[in-house]
Amino acid sequence: MNDVIELVRNKPMFSEKGNLEELIVIDKFPVFIGTTKDQLNNDIFTELAFDIDQSNGIIQLRRPLKHSIVYSYYHSEALGTTWDEHREMFSEFIASDYKNILDIGGSSGSLAKQHISKHDSYWTIIDPNILKAKGQNNRIEYIEGLIEEKPEKLKYKDAIVHSHTLEHIYDPIKFLYTLTKNLKIGTTQIFSIPNFQAYLENNQSNVLNFEHTYLLTENLTDVLLNVFGFEISKKYYFKNHSIFYKSVLKKPNLENINKKIEEKISNDYLKNKKNFIQSFNKIENLIRDFHKLQKENKESQCFIFGAHIFSQIFYFKGINFNLIKNVLDNSDLKENTRLYGTNWFVKKPEILSSFKNPILILNVGQYQDEVKSQILKINPTTLIVE
Repeated sequence: MNDVIELVRNKPMFSEKGNLEELIVIDKFPVFIGTTKDQLNNDIFTELAFDIDQSNGIIQLRRPLKHSIVYSYYHSEALGTTWDEHREMFSEFIASDYKNILDIGGSSGSLAKQHISKHDSYWTIIDPNILKAKGQNNRIEYIEGLIEEKPEKLKYKDAIVHSHTLEHIYDPIKFLYTLTKNLKIGTTQIFSIPNFQAYLENNQSNVLNFEHTYLLTENLTDVLLNVFGFEISKKYYFKNHSIFYKSVLKKPNLENINKKIEEKISNDYLKNKKNFIQSFNKIENLIRDFHKLQKENKESQCFIFGAHIFSQIFYFKGINFNLIKNVLDNSDLKENTRLYGTNWFVKKPEILSSFKNPILILNVGQYQDEVKSQILKINPTTLIVE
């Protein structure tokens, strides 16, 4: 186990006086939430455990894993209508005021390419797992690595951009400290984060995992920006999916950071604890409903959607995995590969057209309506467990 663990969090991340309470523990869980072409006996597993800070309700992963394990392969193309709309809206949120942009965690360059198509801008992308966008552009530079290791890249930029990146940072205090120390006053930081509070209230299963290692709420984000000297100039709510921030570095003051955070952050302990536990109870209820439906329709082929943690959580919460024929996913990269940690192989949703009354487990959070509509167009007889 020590070969995969990066650090152990035995204290709260955002308070000095708070106490941690154990919430959820799964003894065995795959360390990678994508797919693989490797053999099942080469997959690595470890404990998945979450604790909550009783003083503020921030939930945190107990043992974050080494980046080389968690991000061993590129695995998220951010596909579908929701992500297309997100890129377009976020690109317009960035707008045309910035020419020289640093994108932290931009990976494939899809956001940069979207922005460049309408605005005169030059992008530098830094990411530990680069997948260059098709049709490379001479206005996009790719650098493999972490910004904490290359802080000099922050200098002389008009804007710092990151999309669904901050929740992946193991030490957000160190990350923001790096930004504040290396950016000139007046530099704009524009970013998008998941709307985790909405996710929790919807009892989604993709809130926290080995990639999302702490509960980055809107309140916590506001507090972190304020403490590190960023003034929020604009905020936009993209559906129940994301929150867009535009902030400007005004008055850096890096003294007593932890104390300031503790004083300013609200306490959502009871609400967050209840919703987080309910998200796992929901999985157990869906597994029960699936087993019942399968017994009533024994001739039906069974599937599950999402070659991601959406499906892995079912595998390791007690589903009879031998009943599942395939995981369905829209990704070209994932087709015919195996969902890591499982014996399920990935197929495109169009495979459903070959079956009568197939059963599909569908629990994909904020993408639920979009995927459900797609599935029923492919095969209106699909029996959906949701």
